[in-house]
Amino acid sequence: MTTERHNVCFLGTFGCGKTSLIRRFLSTEFRGREPPTIGCMVHRPHVVTPAGDTTLYVYDTAGEERFMSLTQNFVRRADVVVVCYDTSNKESFKDLQEVWIPFVRTNVAVEPSVFIVGTKTDLPKCEVPVETAETYARNIRAHFLTTSALDNNNVNKLFEEIANHFSLQAVAPKATNVSRPLDDRRLRLG
Repeated sequence: MTTERHNVCFLGTFGCGKTSLIRRFLSTEFRGREPPTIGCMVHRPHVVTPAGDTTLYVYDTAGEERFMSLTQNFVRRADVVVVCYDTSNKESFKDLQEVWIPFVRTNVAVEPSVFIVGTKTDLPKCEVPVETAETYARNIRAHFLTTSALDNNNVNKLFEEIANHFSLQAVAPKATNVSRPLDDRRLRLG
């Protein structure tokens, strides 16, 4: 059985929880405040699904405007784009709609599958109703999920859905030139 390789690019406004979500999946730990991502961090979890083995090249991109030109390179080679927003910050959802989704659409020849992911659902203040985000995701034909890295709520489910998406879609892997994968993790699904 061969191992498939797929590129997954995480996007979202600075501080929305992308790194915490990825770290929680890779190491099952939650640190609280993560230092800002500078440029892009690359992680390489190995996922075993009922349909076969998949290696996900997970690109944790910086959410700052000064890194947008670098982020373009990772979006262009992405099979899946995960656009995160902070459920306790309506501005991050506005950025998702006005900055990140248009950014994806203008920087790719073939639009990748998109997952809209609400983060920080453990916080008591919710400024973005689930129904609002879910309707938006449905309107742009994106997958939708809410998560909490602190509570470890839906973190594994997100990566399971991404891996299962590839097995269901039978997406052809793209060649990538990744100089330094940082993390390896094996997860058995199904």
